[in-house]
Amino acid sequence: MDFTTSIRHRLAADSILALGIKVISLPLAYLTSLAIARFWGAQGLGTYSLAVYLVAILAVVCRLGLDTGMLRFGAKLKAAGQAKDLAGLFWQGLGLVLGLSALVALALFLARGWLAQIFHAPALPEVLPLVSLALPILVAAAFCGETLRSLGGVRWVVTQQDLLTPFCLLFLVAVWAWVVQNSSRSPAALGLAYLLSGTLGLGFLVIFLRSRLKGSPDRDGGVRLGELLRYSWPLYLSVLLLVAFGAVDSLVLGLFTTPQEVAYYEAAVRSALLVSLPLLAINAAVPPMFAQLHHQGHLLGLERLARASTRWMYYVALPLALVLVALSPEVMGLFGAGFVNARWALLVLVLAQLINVACGSVGFLLAMTGHQATLTRTLALGSGLGLPLMVAGAALCGLTGLAVAKGLWLVGINLLMSLGVWRCLGFKVYATGVGWATFSGILGLGLFWLIRPCLGPWVAAALGGLAYLLLITRTLYQEFADLRLLTLGEASR
Repeated sequence: MDFTTSIRHRLAADSILALGIKVISLPLAYLTSLAIARFWGAQGLGTYSLAVYLVAILAVVCRLGLDTGMLRFGAKLKAAGQAKDLAGLFWQGLGLVLGLSALVALALFLARGWLAQIFHAPALPEVLPLVSLALPILVAAAFCGETLRSLGGVRWVVTQQDLLTPFCLLFLVAVWAWVVQNSSRSPAALGLAYLLSGTLGLGFLVIFLRSRLKGSPDRDGGVRLGELLRYSWPLYLSVLLLVAFGAVDSLVLGLFTTPQEVAYYEAAVRSALLVSLPLLAINAAVPPMFAQLHHQGHLLGLERLARASTRWMYYVALPLALVLVALSPEVMGLFGAGFVNARWALLVLVLAQLINVACGSVGFLLAMTGHQATLTRTLALGSGLGLPLMVAGAALCGLTGLAVAKGLWLVGINLLMSLGVWRCLGFKVYATGVGWATFSGILGLGLFWLIRPCLGPWVAAALGGLAYLLLITRTLYQEFADLRLLTLGEASR
């Protein structure tokens, strides 16, 4: 079995496991938001969301891009048979980001009263003290996770990020809601649940990282750390811009509205993110493989890997998007009274997420092949246009205007990154040859609207999805057959 065939087998195993874990964990984020909305109300969900997004952005700032840098350095050293040399670099980088995150956590704690005034959230000072304590833990978990992922521990990182930590958070929220009476529930309990779940996730990663990260710190570690910093700087700007836009929208909305509106928008965002489930699963597995294929000079294998993964992601994402479009009032109604106000925001965000999936893993493809400067310039251009657009949308039209602005930014940034991949690597990775799947999805949606008056929305959605699967069965079979022939052809060389 040659190198490219081995990479494909690893991608299949890791991606299937990652997708399985994400499907199993699919209800977790939903149920957590539902529990908070039901037992703490929209005010509690909005306040909690503001606190968590503040910490999420600051965690990215404190990581300095070193976590993403470790992902590529670890994959490169492993491909060269020098994985043991990563230990010294790991400990120095971890010490740097932990020290910075501790200082930022202290500043966040001291500024809790001022932040409560800015975001019109009087309960924010109750949540921030415990959430700020979680900041160094989140930074350490991200740094350890990317290092472990670069050394082949993709499945353990996915398990921690998408199963263990979310499950613990949901469990703690549910237990607190069950034990404590409604009149005495404090928002501080949500901060405590967030802190404890993050701590447990970090401990899980440390257990598996210790068995893989062996070796003594090199005397030349300072030079290595400087090299990592120089490489990570463009990545730092890219990740900061990208992740900030995953959290800054709710913060912007909080500046102009109330925590209740933030809660409505949060419900729409979480629902729309279900469409990107296959993209998240593939992205959990492919970055180290992108780096290794590029390092070995297997550009044809890199192109085939990127294109095949994009098609499969689209096949899964399309029915998810159509179900959310068809059931948008029912889905929003699950969160409670008032959340149906975010129905139109959900429709806009679902369409944007579908286009996001159809473009493929373009961001990681640029970052893992040495074109991080192109990625940074693309994200900087997008942020220069997107942030003012979000501010204007939130100020003028509230959560619906913000959703339109966020959707335009997401589509635009993916198109720009796709152009960057074509210019830097010479190939296109967006979903092609998916016309029949799209047509089948439209037929399934049409069937839903025809039978909904007779069978109700949920049964009609299930039958529409089944019709989609039946119509694309032959397409999926052909995809499997082509992949098998390609693998056998490569193995015989």
